[in-house]
Amino acid sequence: MEMILIGERLWLHFGGTWVEAPSGTMNESVAQAFVFEDRILDDSGSTPTFQLVGEETLDGEQTQVWQAAFTQMGGRSTVWVGADDLPRRLVWEDNNGRVDVRYSRYNEPFGI
Repeated sequence: MEMILIGERLWLHFGGTWVEAPSGTMNESVAQAFVFEDRILDDSGSTPTFQLVGEETLDGEQTQVWQAAFTQMGGRSTVWVGADDLPRRLVWEDNNGRVDVRYSRYNEPFGI
C-alpha cells in the first residue's frame, strides 16, 4: 500500500487505484503516526538522545543511521537519513511489535 499525505488530505493506493480518505480524525492520526518531526518527545516529556550508529546504503543511496531509545515507552526508533537531511526510513520497535515506514520521492510531481 502507498500513501500520500499533504496537509490533512490523505490518499491511499489499493490495487492500482488511488482513493482519497474521508477527512477527519483518521487523517490526523495517520499524519501524527507517519510524519517525521524535528523534535520527538518520549512520554516522560524529555527529548531522547539520538545516537549515530553508522552509515548504510538504502535503495542505492548512502544514509546515516540514527537510533534513540524511549525508555518510558520501552521502545526504540531507528531513522535512516539521506544527504539532504530528509528521512528515508523509520523503524519503531517495542513489545507490541514493529512498524517500518519508507519515505521516498520528495517533491516529485504526481497525479492521483
